[in-house]
Amino acid sequence: MQNNMNMKLNHYMGVIACISLLLLGSCNSEYSESRNFDDIIFQIENDPQSYLLKLDTINMNCVKNKRDAVHFILAAITLSYTDNNYYPPKSVLERCIQIFKKEKMIQPYLETLYLLAETYKKENDITKETAYRISFSVLIFNVYTSAEDTPASRSTDLTSFFPSPANNALGLF
Repeated sequence: MQNNMNMKLNHYMGVIACISLLLLGSCNSEYSESRNFDDIIFQIENDPQSYLLKLDTINMNCVKNKRDAVHFILAAITLSYTDNNYYPPKSVLERCIQIFKKEKMIQPYLETLYLLAETYKKENDITKETAYRISFSVLIFNVYTSAEDTPASRSTDLTSFFPSPANNALGLF
C-alpha cells in the first residue's frame, strides 16, 4: 500500500514539474529570444570568423519578417567585423529598423542604428550620421536609466524607451 502511494506521489510530482517547466518556458520566451541574440553578438565580437562559417548569405538582403531581419543584422555585423570595407545596404537597414521597432526588439534595433550611422559616415553624410548616433545614444540612455529596467519590462513595453516623435527629426521612432 505504501509503495503504491509513493508511486502515485512520484507520478503527480513529475506531472507538476513538467507543467511548471512548460509554463516557465512560455513566459520567458521573449527574454530567451533576446538572450539568444545577445549570445550570438558576444560570439561574433569574440570570434567573427567562426560565425562567418555558419552564415547563409544567399538572399540575405531580402528582409520580409523578424527572422529575416535578425539574420540580416547578425550577418551584417559579422561581415563588418571581418571586412572593414563592408557596409550593408541602407534600404535593408531601414527596413530592419521598421521591423525591430514593430516587434519591440531593442538590441537588434540598436545594432541597426549603429550600422546605419557607420554607413552614413562612410558616405560623409555628417547630418544623417549624427542623427543616427544621437538616436542611438538617446535610446541607450532611456533603456539604462529606466527605473524598471528588468527583463520583464524590456520584453513587455519597449515603446516607452523610444523618444517622442517631436524630438525625432528623421522619423526613426
